[in-house]
Amino acid sequence: MKFIEVFSFISGALINLSSFNRVRTVYIYNYKLYEEYKSFYDLVQKKFNIPLIHP
Repeated sequence: MKFIEVFSFISGALINLSSFNRVRTVYIYNYKLYEEYKSFYDLVQKKFNIPLIHP
């Protein structure tokens, strides 16, 4: 089974995309954005199980 992978630095659209079948969503770590939107990243990781990768 193939998956579509969607990567983003920060986007609420990733939450919507994560609900589709065969779509894998991943946030890309960016220090400046992470510090500014830490609570958003934490919510997304815990509630929606969207991982955060460090390049």
